[in-house]
Amino acid sequence: SLVFKSKGQEKLFLLNEIGSAFRESYPDLALQYSLQADTLAKRFKNYSAQAKAKENIGWIYYRKGQWQNTFDYSKEAYELASLVDDLNTAGRALINLGALHQEQKNYDHSIKQLKKAFLIGEKINDINIQVRSLNNIAFNFSLTGKLDSALYYAKKSI
Repeated sequence: SLVFKSKGQEKLFLLNEIGSAFRESYPDLALQYSLQADTLAKRFKNYSAQAKAKENIGWIYYRKGQWQNTFDYSKEAYELASLVDDLNTAGRALINLGALHQEQKNYDHSIKQLKKAFLIGEKINDINIQVRSLNNIAFNFSLTGKLDSALYYAKKSI
């Protein structure tokens, strides 16, 4: 495998890419690669790569229903990404946090996190962050019975 043959920053990059690519379809494998990326990024003091690894780990833990791990990794990812101005990872980490708050029925805080993620997505012109944020904002509003707001954000996402 290319990952096993690679070294240094190249290996770190590949580990993060695999973690991102596999986190939905092969979460256990993605978690292994992302944890390795986190460790390697710490060693290299590559805060952007570490933020990306932690964002992936946070999302995987979210999908596994491990709320405290989701919060811890996603919060650290956001903080590291903000430190190095990695807006893409910061936006994705905020989506993780928004999803977590939604699961905990803290809809107002979820909406706040997701709106912040949307603004980041707009700033960097990342349509994926924008649409994920808007869809989740709409869903949160629908869960609170604020259907006019839900419809507004659903239409905006389209």
